[in-house]
Amino acid sequence: RTGIPLQDNRIFDFDSMPRHWLNHDAYLTHMFNTPSLVAPQLEGLMTYMVSRALPEVKEDKLKHECERFLQEEANHGRQHARYNQALRQQGYEVASISKRVT
Repeated sequence: RTGIPLQDNRIFDFDSMPRHWLNHDAYLTHMFNTPSLVAPQLEGLMTYMVSRALPEVKEDKLKHECERFLQEEANHGRQHARYNQALRQQGYEVASISKRVT
């Protein structure tokens, strides 16, 4: 067993997500929406760096954990993309906000 557990690959239903999904509170919802707008860029950077370093990893256990991390981040990235698409469909300016962090 490794130190990094893999999450299950559950699929969340973002299509039926209400606009103010957190206790029907716009402020709290936006506080939790915001990290998703920048997460794809941060996750892309992390996976790029780990992928570049992976050929240099000699320890089998660490190499395995890096590979599992990359798998998990790929799944996580797909979920953020779907979530951000749901925000776009609700009228949020996802693209203009995301561009500010690239």
